[in-house]
Formats: sequence, C-alpha cells, structure tokens
Amino acid sequence: MVISSHVLSELESLCTHIGIIEQGKLLRWGEMSAVLKAARPRKAWRLQVDGMSAAALAALRQLDYVVRVDMAQGECLIELDAERLQQRSLRPEAIPPEALEILIRSGVAIRSCAEDRASLEDAFLTFTKGLLA
Repeated sequence: MVISSHVLSELESLCTHIGIIEQGKLLRWGEMSAVLKAARPRKAWRLQVDGMSAAALAALRQLDYVVRVDMAQGECLIELDAERLQQRSLRPEAIPPEALEILIRSGVAIRSCAEDRASLEDAFLTFTKGLLA
C-alpha cells in the first residue's frame, strides 16, 4: 500500500517504510527507523533536571565522547559520539555512568531521562531544502 500525505506524525505511526520527495526528486527512501537514524546519526538524551550548575555543564562538555550539551528551561540535551563511546567500551544505548556521576555529584536532580530520537518531521527538515513544487 502507498500513502501520500503531508501529515508526517500520522505517517510516522502508520508506516514501516518511507520515501521523502521534494520537487519530484526522491531524496531518501527506506525503513522508517533507518531514515530517522540517518536524520540524527548521533545518540542524544533529554533530561529534565533541577539544579544544573555551570560547573556541571562544563564538566559534561569535557568528556571526550560528549559532542554537545545544551540547557534550557530545566531540560538538558546531551549529544554523544557513538563511535567514541564504543572505543571506550561504553554502550551507546545508555547514558554513560561517568556523565550521570557528574550530575549526581554536582547535586543535579534528574526528574526524567529519555533518548532524543528524530521524528519524521525532523527527518523531512534535514533532507529537504523546503522548496515548493
């Protein structure tokens, strides 16, 4: 079955495979999970936190496998380099214990933690230039 739609959130929940087309050109095609992973190849985690300090952020940024740390409105985004994690025998499927230890020792209260995965909308914006037909 082929579905054509601009309602990306519905497509993401319905489809196993996806094609992204812009001005008649097929830009990306494949399994939904592969397309989403290609849109955001690095591992990232979103943490809802209280008490984040500048020192804790600086310590996280010093870790060689941390690519980026952003903090806004109680939410901390930590982006990780999966290859460097594997070189250090750390699993990319989890936040490294060393990073969690920095937060805990700094007195940061972690309210929630979830992997930050790309949505189909993220993938669409990554792969297209926003051109109209």
